[in-house]
Amino acid sequence: MDIEQDEEDFPIPVEDDFPVRVEDDDVIEGERSGLITGRTRPGLWKRVILYLISVSAAFVVGTVILRAIYPSIDADATVPATDESLDISKASVVLVSIDGFRWDYLDLKDDEGKPLAPTLRKLRESGVSATHMQPVMPSKTFPNHWSIVTGLYPAWHGIIDNNMYDVRDETFFTVFDHKNPKWWFGDPLWSTAKRAGLTTAAAFWPGSEVVSDRFSTPDVYLDYDPEMKYEKRVNQVINFLGGKGMPGDREARLVTLYLNYVDRNGHEHGPNSEQVRKAVQDADAALGELIEKIHAQPFSNRTSVVVVSDHGMQEMKKADALVFDDLVSTDDFISPATSPLGQFFPTNGTSSSQLFQSLQAVQAAGGVQVMMVEDTPTNWHYKDALLFRPPVVSLCKPGVSLFYKSILDQKSDVWGDHGFANDEQNMQAIFIANGPGFPSDGRRIDNFKSVDVYATICKLLEIEPSPNNGTAKTVDNVFVNKKI
Repeated sequence: MDIEQDEEDFPIPVEDDFPVRVEDDDVIEGERSGLITGRTRPGLWKRVILYLISVSAAFVVGTVILRAIYPSIDADATVPATDESLDISKASVVLVSIDGFRWDYLDLKDDEGKPLAPTLRKLRESGVSATHMQPVMPSKTFPNHWSIVTGLYPAWHGIIDNNMYDVRDETFFTVFDHKNPKWWFGDPLWSTAKRAGLTTAAAFWPGSEVVSDRFSTPDVYLDYDPEMKYEKRVNQVINFLGGKGMPGDREARLVTLYLNYVDRNGHEHGPNSEQVRKAVQDADAALGELIEKIHAQPFSNRTSVVVVSDHGMQEMKKADALVFDDLVSTDDFISPATSPLGQFFPTNGTSSSQLFQSLQAVQAAGGVQVMMVEDTPTNWHYKDALLFRPPVVSLCKPGVSLFYKSILDQKSDVWGDHGFANDEQNMQAIFIANGPGFPSDGRRIDNFKSVDVYATICKLLEIEPSPNNGTAKTVDNVFVNKKI
């Protein structure tokens, strides 16, 4: 089957309040830590309507796009010279993700009543924040990180889960094997910024290593190393902001930073564990170090920091788990994921309706709802996906899990998980923005969603966003009474 031929356009719904420009509405693993200069390749947006809307024909004809991938470099290495005429006196931003940082972790305190996250609380009180940030559905790492940097729901950016299956060529997407560009759509922030002439860098971010004809990589990015110390990551961000290791020594205007230990400890020990409390302190300390080092640099008067998380965390108990293979025969379907959001693709001549009927035994066990994908809630935007969506899905209630026995046997008595309905309280994330580009009145924004981050940062950097699912009014509320 010709995969390229089968890829359909992704029409993006545009709301009345902001037509065209802004629309309404776990862990990555790897052992490399090389510094890599980014690749910019010609956008083949003919396949996706995003490009047709966002880029004029004159811009396409007049733009010369680099094709070469520069080799891995050290921070002191020489890189090809670039245009030095760009005015870099305008805003810069560091986008920080603390994976798995539940919205109410901000309220955690030690035995003496002192906050475990004093830096984050200070940034919140002297900046702008969301009361909580609603993740996209499913509330998983890869879908949400890609929604944060594209402003799109998973139905339009392609990454509908941490694990996916493509029936066209019978291939799988996993967090360990995710770099094939066929899965990835949309225009990530670094690609949008580069098109506007800004220099970009990534000290890790899910998707930042993907080389695609549809969008650009950051100018410089790190191959993901989950064991890299936070201090080293922070130092690399400071180097990027100061131009060290950047093409032409140009100061990066957009830098991403990814912190993973809160999520890791949440999964292994549960959200109420001492390990999570320690991980929250460590992440907050890293942010404190980042802020302190930014303030010591000449670019501090134009550098803002935006801190987000991708989802929350739910405590899970083995006593509340369902054993999948005890409930149904698993011979006639493929399931890249079973819990909390299950995906089911029929095989061996089984129809989708027959599969749906056979999975009713799972629903009858309690705590799990089985649905045809067309019947999933509209606000999930799950049924809108044109690629990679399963015909039958299931969703566990918070606290309930559905695993094959071989997987469940590896679980401890208590652990943590996410991926539940994105309106559940324990799935909510954080958004905190602070710095010269944002108001400093401590305002709280209601109804803020992960798809609003993209347009917010585009507005801060004064660059034209690609079509996205963000809400114009929400973004405006972030900046109201603040001169940009």
